[in-house]
Amino acid sequence: MFLMPHGLYVDYEDNVWATDVGLHQVFKFKKNETKPSLVLGDALVPGDDSGHFCKPTDIAVLNSGVIFIADGYCNHRIAVFSGEGQFLTDIGRADGMLVPHSIALLGGNDTLCVADRENSRILCYATGLAPDGEYGLGDIKFANADEGLGKVYAIAGYGNRLYGVEVYGNGQPPAGFVTDVMEHSPIQTFRPKQPFVLPHDIALSPDGSNIYIADAASEKKIYKFIS
Repeated sequence: MFLMPHGLYVDYEDNVWATDVGLHQVFKFKKNETKPSLVLGDALVPGDDSGHFCKPTDIAVLNSGVIFIADGYCNHRIAVFSGEGQFLTDIGRADGMLVPHSIALLGGNDTLCVADRENSRILCYATGLAPDGEYGLGDIKFANADEGLGKVYAIAGYGNRLYGVEVYGNGQPPAGFVTDVMEHSPIQTFRPKQPFVLPHDIALSPDGSNIYIADAASEKKIYKFIS
């Protein structure tokens, strides 16, 4: 079924979503099912319109069902779809993203953050759910200004905290990091005793107490940290 699966996400109903950068598609699987209930994009057909992707990297889904797809290695946008798979809009085309490699929802699902990998930055957008209506869908709420940040390969959110992995920021070895997006303040960086080589993805346990980082180097390791 898959050619080169890349992004993985479990939504509020325990549906499993996956992106495939080889097929240029996104798949939704209902809990305990092996046949996709929704497929977005045409197999092996790259594109940048409302029905096609070009190497989509990641996915996130609001509790309302709205779907955000990081698209991707060659399209530099976040594509937004309804829960039924109808294209709604794009986010970020005007912001010069260069490989939006990972996305994460924060807080009450009102903020979507993007790991803009090749620009070594994080961008956070409004999802349009803020109760006061201060921000509309796609408005920028945060853009990091840390010139020492390395290439951000992956991010994950819990509350207002954003966890991520960066490669060679300030000339230092690859590291994990934690930042408070709402306060615009870094909290800490962390590394294993045996250094990362190419940390490529990050995930959190449901209560945010455990951090899991996948290293895509030749030994293919997964590290666990206590938050």
